[in-house]
Amino acid sequence: MTHESPSAAVTSSGRELPTGVVTFLFSDIQGSTRMLEEHRSQAGVAFARHHELVQDAIEERSGVVFETIGDAVYGAFTRPADAVDAAVSIHRALDAEGWGAIGELQVRIAVHTGAVEARGAHYFGPALFECARLQSLAHGGQTLASAATAALAAKDVADGVELRALGTHRLKDLDEPMDVFQVDAPGLHARFPPLRASTEVQSNLPTETTAFIGREPDLESIGELLSRGRLVTLVGAGGSGKTRLAEEAGARQLYAYPDGVWIAELAPVMEPQFVVSAVAEMWGLRAGEGSSLEEVVARFLSSRRLLLIVDNCEHLLDAVVALVDRVLGAAPDVRLLATSRESLGVPGEVVYRVPSLPLPEDREHAAESDSVRLFLDRARLVRHDFSPSPDELDAVVRVCRRLDGMPLGLELAASRLRTLSPTELADRLEDSFRILTGGARTALPRQRTLEATIDWSHELLSEPERALFRRLSVFAGGFDLPAVEAVCAGDAVADVDVLDLLDSLVDKSLALAAHGASSRFRMLEPIRQYAAARLVEAGELDDVRLSHARHFASVVAEAAPHTRGPEQMAWERRLDLDHDNVRAAFHSLLELGDLDRYLDMGFDLFIYWMHLGMHVEGIDTLLAGLRRATDETDPTRRLKAWFVAAGLGAEITDPRSIEHAREGLALAMTMDDPNAVGRMELQLGASIRHSTTDPEYLEHLEEGRRLLGAHPEPFWWEPEWERGLLNLVYAAYFPAEDERILEHVEVALEIFERTGDQALLAATLGDSAGLWGQVDEEWIMGNLTRSVEILGGLKVPYWHGHALQTLGTILETNGDHAEAAGYLAEAAGHLEDMGDMNCWANSSRRLATAEAALGSPDVARERLVAVIEAMPILPMKEIHTPRTLDAAAEVLLAAGLVDSAAFALGRAEAMELPMPTIFPRETRHAAVRTEIEKRLGAGEAERLRAEGAAATADDALRQVRSWLRGR
Repeated sequence: MTHESPSAAVTSSGRELPTGVVTFLFSDIQGSTRMLEEHRSQAGVAFARHHELVQDAIEERSGVVFETIGDAVYGAFTRPADAVDAAVSIHRALDAEGWGAIGELQVRIAVHTGAVEARGAHYFGPALFECARLQSLAHGGQTLASAATAALAAKDVADGVELRALGTHRLKDLDEPMDVFQVDAPGLHARFPPLRASTEVQSNLPTETTAFIGREPDLESIGELLSRGRLVTLVGAGGSGKTRLAEEAGARQLYAYPDGVWIAELAPVMEPQFVVSAVAEMWGLRAGEGSSLEEVVARFLSSRRLLLIVDNCEHLLDAVVALVDRVLGAAPDVRLLATSRESLGVPGEVVYRVPSLPLPEDREHAAESDSVRLFLDRARLVRHDFSPSPDELDAVVRVCRRLDGMPLGLELAASRLRTLSPTELADRLEDSFRILTGGARTALPRQRTLEATIDWSHELLSEPERALFRRLSVFAGGFDLPAVEAVCAGDAVADVDVLDLLDSLVDKSLALAAHGASSRFRMLEPIRQYAAARLVEAGELDDVRLSHARHFASVVAEAAPHTRGPEQMAWERRLDLDHDNVRAAFHSLLELGDLDRYLDMGFDLFIYWMHLGMHVEGIDTLLAGLRRATDETDPTRRLKAWFVAAGLGAEITDPRSIEHAREGLALAMTMDDPNAVGRMELQLGASIRHSTTDPEYLEHLEEGRRLLGAHPEPFWWEPEWERGLLNLVYAAYFPAEDERILEHVEVALEIFERTGDQALLAATLGDSAGLWGQVDEEWIMGNLTRSVEILGGLKVPYWHGHALQTLGTILETNGDHAEAAGYLAEAAGHLEDMGDMNCWANSSRRLATAEAALGSPDVARERLVAVIEAMPILPMKEIHTPRTLDAAAEVLLAAGLVDSAAFALGRAEAMELPMPTIFPRETRHAAVRTEIEKRLGAGEAERLRAEGAAATADDALRQVRSWLRGR
């Protein structure tokens, strides 16, 4: 039943909400997750007090609190100036409060004005989303205001309050950028790091092509359950509308989640190990240096406030339960909404059983029935002028009752009105059900009702339509027309008829079409499962699976050379569209024994996996094939697989890459092929260099370079591109003082400029930083700036993070702290999302010293603590420990903890880096030492440095961590 908007919108406490153009104040606590973990008993009291102070400040300025979720408070005001003044009052009240062991609450606030609609105790409209996006840019202690609010409030705010322009920023999921202002007032913090980087997409909910009908009571119930619980599971039979209901519930909750609403569709996922991947890929997260994909996802979500919808869980329950457990434990501000045919069985789960749509009692009550409204809406998609007569409305009521209000059944039935009248449809449907169910007089269970409905639709298909219908079930996710023609044609399905047959299935709602730059198709999961059963019955499963696998292997083979050229981005996006199908192809080829094609496909995806940061998936895929290989398997294919596995592993500092390179080298030694030996020697040297501090790497690099110079053939890729790749490897892995490095860089740059490989061009430009101090520095800075610009336009997040880090590091070293902080903050975000905790730590340390120099030592302290706490998972701890102590000495000094800085400096000076660095540490050590001596005197400074030098590295890190945290 549709709910009408009340004449006056009120909160649950009875206070009237402002309506029309409203100014919103969104407030939450930064770092609340860590606070709960470390001060669980005090945090609850602190959060309650925070709510009181925020609510008091809002209400004292004629505002209304209309929502609280976790540590977030949402207020609404009629006058924009009141909202701004309330924000100032909130910060002052929080600063004046004593928070005990917690230290202080870092609250971020956003204020934005826009037109909204109020219904009951809730608001609807884009202004809510815009305010949430604006808040996501802020730091703790900071209030941001939109241009709309600033323009209306500037003249009326309290004395001393100013709105300072911070420039134009693109906010998440908004088409137009926004002018952002900071609210400054006497006594409040005024200096903050650059605004937090935002991404272009804040939600991946699909854009639906059909209207959502009814279900208002269900939506209200789900919203209420999500406000009170962490996990809600929508349970129902296939075709009951669980997915569409979850999507609509998520869309209506967008404003409540500053970090968005996201849906992970598990229907195309065939294997449990890809459940986490399906979630991670929504945000571009990857496993990498020092982190599994599960750890990366947990860490990413730990500081987010978002709603995660996990759709179609029933076929992967164990893997979904493991994921849900991990998320619930790591991310207290994340809510989960799952859809499944059965409950997950997770503690704390709230199960909501999705009912059928309400059925009409008779014709007179048909207009009030959601099932009738849905049927009529879908009927008008096939008959635009459909306006049922009273008799036809009786027939529609019969159809809805016969189908038990099942949404998918109603949509399938409505599609038949293209050729049948409502009365004919109702009569035939009842006759067919009688035949299909053996004349049973009792009501059918809901799942059998759906099966009978699809049975009926299937019975009405021609034989060619049935053949295409069942063969389409082999696709994972979506598919396009060329794929259908390649995979499904043959026997009963003539090549020339594929398009017409597919069009007919779309007309009958047995397949769905989405039209964009090119048309894509998909099947709803209950229909695909039904079709898959028919494929097995027809005895065609293995043949169609093999046809599908070979087609997508050919798609990958066609795309591979283009991923190394000027069109690489467009071709990689084409592979993205069929990523689920490519995974399914690997699965089929392995099961069906086509190992040669399996290994070829893995080799062809080398660059794609590397660009997209899918290193771990690529390694695991190749190892699965190599485990099935025997001595009879083509040795060159096996060698290429070991090479790619080692190459992917080396780039993410995976120590296993050394083992994979040694396996490949051992195989090459048996092949009497010096080119093969040279490749694996080179890869072994790169793997050792990237994962350890062992000087052995240089022997293998030199031997590989010698052999490949003498035996360049056979080429594995285009000869010129391969020559560029080898020069890039030499430039990246040979010692920086090697006189050949500049020549290798110049050769690689020239080749990639000519061949148009923008990604490897950018990588080479970045590697020129290793020549710092040997060549013109302006040339290097120009290269680095260009590298960042190129990678910012490509979707190569792993390399983009490294380029940002390198440029930021040089800027910070040269004293350009403000510019460096922007690059380093973006780098840290990219690298953490890529699971590259090694380079994340490097970026975070440099960012901390920049922040300290910019007058934000408290932010810098918190950042360094995070690095120290991540130390157990960082590779090459012998490098990270002295570098972290270097940064700690600077940050502690900036924070006024001079004694502690002297101790940290003493320990740092006593530790040598096992590898040379282009920026000598001694210069920075000397500057810190001079400042410490100035403040403490030479004698006391020397005593404290000696005390630090005498401590063990682990003890020093523990002590420094305590000081950084204010203990």
